[in-house]
Amino acid sequence: MRSDVSARFKAHIGQTAQWVTEVTWTNDGITWLPAALIDGSVTRSLSDSVHWKASLTLGGVDAGWAAIQPLNTRLRIRHGLQFAPGDVELFNFGLYRVTEANQDDLPGSPVEVEAESYESFVIGAELERPTQFAAGPASARIDQAVRAILGDSTSIAWDARLADKSDTPVPAVMIDSNRWDVVDGDGSATSVAGALGARVAADSDGGLLVLPVPTLQDEPVGEIALGPGGLLVSSGKQLTADGVANEVVVTGASVDGLSIGPVIVRDDDPTSATYYARPVSRGGFGRVVYRYTNALLGSTAACVDTAQAKLAERVGLRQQVTFSSGHNPLVEPGDVWLVNGTRVILDSVTYSLSGGALEADTRAQAALEDGSLWDVPVDGDAGDVEDLSGEGG
Repeated sequence: MRSDVSARFKAHIGQTAQWVTEVTWTNDGITWLPAALIDGSVTRSLSDSVHWKASLTLGGVDAGWAAIQPLNTRLRIRHGLQFAPGDVELFNFGLYRVTEANQDDLPGSPVEVEAESYESFVIGAELERPTQFAAGPASARIDQAVRAILGDSTSIAWDARLADKSDTPVPAVMIDSNRWDVVDGDGSATSVAGALGARVAADSDGGLLVLPVPTLQDEPVGEIALGPGGLLVSSGKQLTADGVANEVVVTGASVDGLSIGPVIVRDDDPTSATYYARPVSRGGFGRVVYRYTNALLGSTAACVDTAQAKLAERVGLRQQVTFSSGHNPLVEPGDVWLVNGTRVILDSVTYSLSGGALEADTRAQAALEDGSLWDVPVDGDAGDVEDLSGEGG
């Protein structure tokens, strides 16, 4: 949850307040011009490689090659509260590239704008030829991939919870074309973020932030519920087995190129709804395998840690909760909340820039039969662990 605001700002959340939004734009990165926000929203998502997306209706501007257009235009959004005339507190709410601009030919027509955050520059910058990324610390690998596109002055910050992992050594890899695969490619076998249990997302001002993947064991930042003072407008649940697995197979690669693993971790808790050994004839879930390979996993221990985390994400009943609540721009994707008593991770949050209700989708919850959460066991004892690498352990 964002904390870069005053105590007075936090105290006004949930009260009658006047929300204000400031939008400025530039085509040269030097001169920033104002645009009037008529309507719009910002969506932030942890599961999308592009973390921030904005849909805006702007007045006082034009669409065109000398105005707002999808090649050179950048937008900056600041959002906050007006406590009294002249008494305003705003904070950065994303730096964007414009991807689409539409305007009717009638004089004075507003401009409809779609925009997204700066990861998209790196995602789109495919390598011209196969490229060798040298062995070194994880932070240097991300820097090499990103700064070549966004510039040396780009801020790449590591969340304090991952500070001890920024120097993790990663082996050399050869990448054919997809630059983002080095950073946080979806399912990539060379992703630094995937090897560290992290995500890489744009921050609120154009830099990048390396974040830990949230878990339902994280401390909830708050609780919202239906009823007086609860701020919850509506919520709904969907139960699904999509994405559920009770066996995870992880393979890595050592510095000399030899394969490590596979390491196999199974859900061997008899109280779990996905207990791998329960017969199908007795209501067993069956054996469902999830495979994960990452060339940056350089030891059996690293493979075991990753397999435990992947299993914790995938066992048990999946519960999807979608809800609306009062406007609160401090809420962030990755926050754990209690919604009507259900513990959820916010995956996608849509903010109305006019102060309307906040809309949120949650990442699926994994729960055991008794309703408790399956946790990663301590000291590497994650149910049934099998190392087939020949190294032992």
